[in-house]
This record gives sequence, C-alpha cells and structure tokens, in this order.
Amino acid sequence: MPKKIVVITGSSHQGGTSARLADAFIKGLDDRHEVTRFDAGMVGARHHDDLVPQYVDRSESAVPVNDSIQKLIPKLVDAEMIVLVTPLYYYGPTAQLKAVIDRFYAYNHAMKGKDSAILATAFDPVEKFKALDTWYDILCPYMRWHNRGKIYAGQAWSQLDKYLEDAYELGKQI
Repeated sequence: MPKKIVVITGSSHQGGTSARLADAFIKGLDDRHEVTRFDAGMVGARHHDDLVPQYVDRSESAVPVNDSIQKLIPKLVDAEMIVLVTPLYYYGPTAQLKAVIDRFYAYNHAMKGKDSAILATAFDPVEKFKALDTWYDILCPYMRWHNRGKIYAGQAWSQLDKYLEDAYELGKQI
C-alpha cells in the first residue's frame, strides 16, 4: 500500500554522507510511495523578528511569515511516515533539523500515530550515537510514533557503502 513519506535532512553539505544516506533510503522506496524531501540544512531556519502569532488547535504559536518550514507542516500532518536524517553534531541532530522538529509542537496531536525512522552519520564510531539514540527513543513515544528503523553510520567516511545498502534495504521494507 503506498504511503506518504516525508524525509527531513539536517545537513548543509550537499552530497555529504547523510544526504547520500537519505538518497539511498529514497531509492529503496522505489517509486512505490509519495515522497517529500525537505533539506532543512539547505533552507535554514529563521528565528528573527518576523514572527506572527497564529492560533492552532486553541494554542498560540509564533510562525514566521512565508516560512518554508510552515509550508512543510501540512505535508507532515498528512504523512504516514516521517524520516529524520542528520549528521551527528555534538552527539545530537543538527540545529537545522532540530529547528524543524521544534516547530512540530503546535501540531503534536495531528502528527500522532505515524511511522518514523532515523538515519544518521558520523566520523566517529557507532558508540558515539548513544545520546542521539536516547533522544530519538524519547521523541518517538512523545510524538506517539512507531519506529520502523534506525541506521547509525559510524565512521561513515570509510564505511559509508555498507550503510548506504542498509538504508536502501530499509526503504525496500517500507
């Protein structure tokens, strides 16, 4: 059954290891699903004075005018799966990816019950993903998401091909 899947990447490095991991996952989906890819690291997230109040589900949240993340929100609400892709920065996701996730708050209830996955890369060995893994393991039940897979590509600079195959296979399983 085809799914609506949103893949959010957090790296600002075009063609970098995490971007390539996202590419392999999407390739594994093999055109069976409707995929939206949002490269947060390329867009950037604004936190300036151009915020305006907006009421959503009886809660007030500040939303930038003409903000690309705000345009992504309806796709996230409509999606059946959300895939987070990031390089490991100081043992967590990038600020660009986190800025998108921080915008989920006003929509948490509308985003419950989705499938999710996380793909991450690092120069460091896989043991260094412990804090990111804990963060994701807490995020999933908070958002009421169902984890469908984790790929932590340690030492991606030398072992990326192995992880690209894993990402492709994860996409095939969806």
